[in-house]
Amino acid sequence: SLVGTRHTMNFKYVVKDGKLTFTLVVDKETTTVTDKIVWTPTSTGLSTIKNKDIWAKFVTIGGDVDTKEYDGDVYVQYRTSSTDEWATPDVNSDNMVKATVDDKGVLSAVIKDLEPTTDYQCRLVVYDTVTAEDGATSQQWVESVVSEKEFRTAIAQQVPNASFEQKYQYDSYYVFNPSNYGFDTTVDNSEPGSKHTWWGTGNQDAVVTKVKVTTPSSDVPHTDNGNSSSVCMTSDYVVVKFAAGNIYSGYFAELIGTDGGIVHFGRNTAADGTPFGSRPTGVSFYVKYKSVIIDNYNGGGADDPKKGDYDEGQIKVAIGNWSHTKNGGSKECPIAVNTTDSSKNPLPAQWNLKTLDGTIAYCDMIFTQEHNDDGWMKVTLPLEYNNTATIPTHIVISAASSRLGDYFTGGKGSTMYLDDIELLYDYETSQLTGPKIE
Repeated sequence: SLVGTRHTMNFKYVVKDGKLTFTLVVDKETTTVTDKIVWTPTSTGLSTIKNKDIWAKFVTIGGDVDTKEYDGDVYVQYRTSSTDEWATPDVNSDNMVKATVDDKGVLSAVIKDLEPTTDYQCRLVVYDTVTAEDGATSQQWVESVVSEKEFRTAIAQQVPNASFEQKYQYDSYYVFNPSNYGFDTTVDNSEPGSKHTWWGTGNQDAVVTKVKVTTPSSDVPHTDNGNSSSVCMTSDYVVVKFAAGNIYSGYFAELIGTDGGIVHFGRNTAADGTPFGSRPTGVSFYVKYKSVIIDNYNGGGADDPKKGDYDEGQIKVAIGNWSHTKNGGSKECPIAVNTTDSSKNPLPAQWNLKTLDGTIAYCDMIFTQEHNDDGWMKVTLPLEYNNTATIPTHIVISAASSRLGDYFTGGKGSTMYLDDIELLYDYETSQLTGPKIE
């Protein structure tokens, strides 16, 4: 009951550009209460740093400043936690980041170029205008309002054998497998259902036909760090079916006659063998592509190329927390795609990685005949996040010389070379709005 009592409610409102709704309902049949609600502004200081704002190489800092009391510039100073003491604030030093402050006093600052998995401290440094005896004005930092926060940057993982230097051949079957991934030479890795590789291909039919659609190549974009091998994907006919050269994180699980097969996508381990759990801002790679006319058409989307059009290649990357029970895969490779489902309308959800439930971030690029004369290109793709609060557990990387190969559509001879895949974690990549080609 409100009768004869006084109730106090405290609210803290720190969501920039958000909305706050407050409703107080009183039963007027019991009593009528007239009172006053006063909103007290948040004092100057830094807000608690949320995990979603802490990335591997940058962090977004928020807070509030009483602009009526402090009329100078606002900075965030930072240091590693192992540093003994704070340096005197200097706006020209590398460890000072100028914050933006809106008309409501809400501040924001991005600290960049940090080291992954490192402990840092940051503090708010507010400047105020000081007037000397001669009337001259200057800005001086106000030590009494300094507030400190601590954070630890996230992990920055890479994928194994990203330059495809490690490769093995069993009969006509090439395995692009990192040496630390438990590769077992005592088992027949050429058989469908092999789970002994991080990188999978659609090469299983090559065991019978001797046609190799995914092979190593000595054609490389550079020789830095001993780079001597890339992966070459070539679209061709295998038995009586068209097959796109491809490589992906996962494995080929099962052949279904000559009509297709079941592919498991996604891997839950990183290059060092630890569980994957990173939030990259994008991915870079070197690629060279040659498109030919589509001579085999077996379906595709309404807006996709048809027979007689130029073929298209594709590279796509996704990170997420996909349910293996919902998507038919395994804990290690949660997404199962049955290529014999290509004629279904609508297609199973697993065919669209961008919209699949559990996808946290996605990017892709389609390559066309316009790239035929470009030679090796370095491509940077920003990952588009739909959820920054969840840490992913799996990563999918998939490349194909004919992007409609799952439909058995493409042109014999379309070829894609791929090398030096790198996950990126910098702030600048997160601000890209599309592919960056060098």
